[in-house]
Amino acid sequence: MLLDMNYYEIIPLTRISLGHSPAFTYSSKEIFEFGDLVEIDFANKKIKGIVELKKSSKPPYKTKPILKLLQKNAIDENQLELAQKISRYYLTGLGIVLKFFITNPTKKLTAPTNPQGKSSTQKKEKITLTLNQKKVVKEINFAGQKIKKFLVAGPASSGKTEIAMSCVEKTLKEKKQCLIIIPEIFLSYQEIDRYFKRFESHGVALFHSNLLASQKNFIKNGIKNGTLNLIISTKTGCFLPFKKLGFIAVDEEQDVSHKQWDQSPRYHVRKTATWLQEIHTAKLIFLTATPSMEILKESQEKSMKHLKLPMLELKKIKVAKPTFEFVNILQYFYKKKSNIIISNELKIDIGNALQKKQTSFILVQRRGKGKSLMCLDCKSKISCPKCNLPLVQVGEKYQCLHCNFKISNFSRCPKCRSLRIVNLGFGTETAYEKIKTIFPKARIEIIDQTALKKKNFRENLFKKLQTQEIDILIGTQSIIKGFDLPNISLTAVLNAESWSGKSDFKFDERWLGSLFQIAGRVNRPGSLQNGKFFIQTFNPQNPLFNHLKKWDWKDFANNEIETRKAVDYPPFSRFIKIIHRDIDKSKVDKNTEKVYNQLQRAKAKEILSITPPFYGNIEKMRDSYQKFILIKTKPVKEYSPILKKIFNKLGENWYFDVDPENIF
Repeated sequence: MLLDMNYYEIIPLTRISLGHSPAFTYSSKEIFEFGDLVEIDFANKKIKGIVELKKSSKPPYKTKPILKLLQKNAIDENQLELAQKISRYYLTGLGIVLKFFITNPTKKLTAPTNPQGKSSTQKKEKITLTLNQKKVVKEINFAGQKIKKFLVAGPASSGKTEIAMSCVEKTLKEKKQCLIIIPEIFLSYQEIDRYFKRFESHGVALFHSNLLASQKNFIKNGIKNGTLNLIISTKTGCFLPFKKLGFIAVDEEQDVSHKQWDQSPRYHVRKTATWLQEIHTAKLIFLTATPSMEILKESQEKSMKHLKLPMLELKKIKVAKPTFEFVNILQYFYKKKSNIIISNELKIDIGNALQKKQTSFILVQRRGKGKSLMCLDCKSKISCPKCNLPLVQVGEKYQCLHCNFKISNFSRCPKCRSLRIVNLGFGTETAYEKIKTIFPKARIEIIDQTALKKKNFRENLFKKLQTQEIDILIGTQSIIKGFDLPNISLTAVLNAESWSGKSDFKFDERWLGSLFQIAGRVNRPGSLQNGKFFIQTFNPQNPLFNHLKKWDWKDFANNEIETRKAVDYPPFSRFIKIIHRDIDKSKVDKNTEKVYNQLQRAKAKEILSITPPFYGNIEKMRDSYQKFILIKTKPVKEYSPILKKIFNKLGENWYFDVDPENIF
């Protein structure tokens, strides 16, 4: 039924300057409601927009018509409130933020499959909590009204998942919804399977970016109508339309995958989950064996409670820390004048694990054949034409790991035409070839980003591990967390110094945290508790190894947080990295210098320092040069008007990374 003309505020789902209002007035004779997804004409392009509110009177200027309705109730008021908080804190236009909340409309809804393909007739897992676990659950369930956030920290195998599952059980009994946020889907398959087995009758769904639009809409519809009450998701689960959210758990809180790093808004789950908890007055727990400095500092405040779990003690067995062995590979380097991949000591340990029919996990920091390609004659490294970064041999092709550039054949050096091209360093494929030569009968698999792109690779690998059809798993960071298998008796790092990012202030935290994580894959409940963590290193005397040997993250964290405090680094301050990109390097230099000078002249009270423009570790990516300005501010709730004014003027090709995971 057509009525008189109505006027609506529409938020276009496109980039708009921070200084401009995010909403524009459009007209229609049809009736629309808050949260409807519509099609509009914006800057001579047909784009999507969200109906924010209805205007009561006609504006004094000519309005464009709303072209058509795309979806009713695409977002609700709680989602808009969360989007507004993200927009303000992460300095990203509201329209861009709202894109994360929207799924393309589909005519049909398709139920996603259970990741493990289990049937509902399977026996449900019954959990019996230890006294320590019961104490933690009681603290969470019966905390006062003022405390809604909790840090549950404990070493590997201390039973953190059981804590979360008990809280889920209580919340579901109260007829409320639950959200479990995990860093990566594949790395949590075992936990996902446990949640499905235990809570399937309450309506469980796995949500992630690789689902079809029809599957995403099925889940969103189920959340709205109450048929789905437990959602397991990566960080994007924060944007779902919960109606009665009562409990949120962020697993592996310290994991860098919880940070959106490659597009705006560059948000972190720590912040978004906290805002989501506040909007719904839900309970929120962070689970980790190696708490980040940010969460440790927050746990010292009145709004959060720090709950600690000791090593798990069961009736039959007490979970033990791994045995550590450090081998100095410098001795091999001096003898052979080349990289050592497998030391004699590690060969013996892998052989022992094979004899006992147990599994070994081998961590290699890079995929492919090596770190880079070099010409032996002109000594030049062969680089990607788009990024100026080293090409890496992956299989029979040569590719850039930062863009889509690939070349199938590299018989000659592009600079001097020499035929003598070699791989520097080693990656997962080189390690595979070496280990296969030593142990030809061993069943060996590789897990890295190349392998993960293969269809059904995740599911097949996980099943092989469960049925003990893999003797040795070689992988990048993918193998350091999430695997809870009693048959893993050996984990090893082939080169402890091969981590990138050594110049960043968070390097020690990330590096040591990764070592704790992979060491935690052995001595799981149900294992023989004789697991070993083997480290090949050029520096066995590194003092950080002492924290690992003592199995004491708290000791490291106390030292690290005091160091950060002394130099006024996060979490005692806040970094804002301003990024400028352009295909013209001279423009990048000129524009960043101009903005830097503006910031210097208008230095606000909350600004502690401003770093002159600099190129990071990746100067050029996908044909564009990128330069940074780093601002260190006090951890204030609101940016000052003078700082906002400068930020608001930055237009196209300018981006913000608030609380960056790395500086360079």
